[in-house]
Amino acid sequence: MKKSLNHKFKQRLILVFILIGIANSFSTDAQSKIDTLAIENIITRAMSDNNIVGSAVAIINSNGVIYKKGFGEAEKNGAKTSSKTVFNIGSLTKSFTALAILQLEDKNKLSLNDYVIDYLPNFRTKNKNLSNKITLFHLANHTSGFTTVQGNRSQVNNYSQNEALESAVTDYENVSLKFEPGITSQYSNANYQILGLIIERVTGQSYENYVIENILKPLKMTNSGFEYNTLWAMPHRYMFGIPIKYNNEVKTGINAQGGLYSNVEDMGNYLKSMLNQDSLLISKTGFTKIFEPSNAKKSSQGTLGWRYRSKNGNQKLKADVYWHVGNNPGFASVMFLIPQEDLGITILANTDGSPYGINNTSELIYGPINYILGIKGGTTPSYLGILSIVLWILPVVFILWIVKIFLDRFEKKRTLIRLIFSTFLVLALVYFLLKFIPNDIGGAGISSVYRFAPDVGLFIILTSIVAFIWMILIWFRYIIRK
Repeated sequence: MKKSLNHKFKQRLILVFILIGIANSFSTDAQSKIDTLAIENIITRAMSDNNIVGSAVAIINSNGVIYKKGFGEAEKNGAKTSSKTVFNIGSLTKSFTALAILQLEDKNKLSLNDYVIDYLPNFRTKNKNLSNKITLFHLANHTSGFTTVQGNRSQVNNYSQNEALESAVTDYENVSLKFEPGITSQYSNANYQILGLIIERVTGQSYENYVIENILKPLKMTNSGFEYNTLWAMPHRYMFGIPIKYNNEVKTGINAQGGLYSNVEDMGNYLKSMLNQDSLLISKTGFTKIFEPSNAKKSSQGTLGWRYRSKNGNQKLKADVYWHVGNNPGFASVMFLIPQEDLGITILANTDGSPYGINNTSELIYGPINYILGIKGGTTPSYLGILSIVLWILPVVFILWIVKIFLDRFEKKRTLIRLIFSTFLVLALVYFLLKFIPNDIGGAGISSVYRFAPDVGLFIILTSIVAFIWMILIWFRYIIRK
């Protein structure tokens, strides 16, 4: 009997070792496909070229994290960054909000096809006839009719902490939907603020508490949350290409759209669960709604917290890619999932992800995944850097213009028609600087641009002020001569 038991024990022990060996071989094989040294070189070069203070990266497969490392500093001239360093993940939070909605749908507490007013009876915009048509799915895939600018209002408004989310949503009664719901896609934080409030109404608990209890804890994301953590990295914003500390927490009103803090180890747990389509999170039906291409293609701005790029029709891609980026003042983040390759990657940084300015984080955020996918070419749109330089030069040009005016011979007369034409040009320039650039290019008002890129915001404001002064001076000069 003893011999039989010992024999069985030995067999089981051998089986355990075999299973461990197989698991390790899978992990080693997956990691061997990726040249981690090349990725490290891409990251260190991007950080050096763009004055990025600190970052961390994790590469994941269905077995877990296969590579993780921190680079640079958690705070300028301070502690080193590690894989445990906590960053704000910005709009990556939207996928957690979407997961919460799908969980509640699995429990039959709501449906993506329901109307917003089914859960928020007082919700409305100025054109109530349109806002009454918004469904939860319209919110989830950015086809509600809200614009990018409207959704960024909450980033500059000061709401009381206890009622921040409700106040942010209530404020939309003062705006009008630009599009018919379900027709046009435009990325808007407004959508996920509203989803966050619906989660609160349906569950009877705060958005933050629901996400912590139903997503973070089950996934053992122990260093993730919405409150201060001693492992936090210090955020930095660029000022004339130099990273400057930014002592400011994310506003509570934006938690559902971008308020979560995490590190690459915790995000590794999250991406692993997404790759495995873990039933601990949501049902297979729920995962199908996220990863079914026919659903993902319904909006160019992303569905249920994930954007999608298909390899079909895109010669640069070897496989379908699901991804999202996140930006908050002083932080930049990205996550990618490539299910066909059993691969995920996340990169977090404590330097502003704004695309404006001489330096930015685009090379850091997109460089490693482009390398993994075999995509060659630049990662930073060159026109953004050029635009920033132009904005910086404009004030100097105006000042020199003013000097030239006063150096002109006083006998030189300026006709009223020329004066009116010059005034029109100045007003057009001011509109371009204060309205068109921040809203139509930057996707936010001037105050939001200043929060993300203070140097660009400063020069826009300075140029506008100088333009107004110039206009007043030439009119004053004309009146005096008359």
